[in-house]
Amino acid sequence: MDKFRPINRSKRPGRLVLIVLTVFALIWVLLNPKDTLERVRGFMPGTSSSSIKGEWVGHIDIYGIQDPWHRALSKPAVIRFELGPPGYFLGNHGGTGEISIAGQPPRAFRIQALSISAKDPTREFRTSLWLDSYHPNDPNDLVSGGFHGQWKPGESLSIERDLFTGYSMKGLLVKGTDDDYNSLVQVMNAAVGAKP
Repeated sequence: MDKFRPINRSKRPGRLVLIVLTVFALIWVLLNPKDTLERVRGFMPGTSSSSIKGEWVGHIDIYGIQDPWHRALSKPAVIRFELGPPGYFLGNHGGTGEISIAGQPPRAFRIQALSISAKDPTREFRTSLWLDSYHPNDPNDLVSGGFHGQWKPGESLSIERDLFTGYSMKGLLVKGTDDDYNSLVQVMNAAVGAKP
């Protein structure tokens, strides 16, 4: 009859792996204290005026000629979106929003991969906005594409469309609420004589 040997728990590799991972994490935190604090703040509840996460509201002007056979366009728009906390590994913000272009119904969109380096003093970023109903051949899609901009903590977020394709777009946003967005849409529609 075989005898069963008792398990010697002191030789289990789990404890060693846990110690190695803990030491690695401590070294990373000690070498990157600013980055670590930024990531921890990103997951804390509530948003301050000096945080990029939260709800942003503002005006955007859409202008230019998309293709030679399309006529020139110049339309005001009001935009709002909410940025969530950054993803842990890539540090990109993302969220959802809505844009109201004068004379058109509001359209929902996603904002993706907005990344700002804590080490960059200018706080410039690149991102992309995509309508929920995105289709590459949609002639009414004036929004989808790449954007760049600059974040001024505690002040504003400027955003501008990359000029690879589509119409030019430029705007300035501040921290706001749904009520701020709705009042800006009403003012815009009243100014251009559009139906609310």
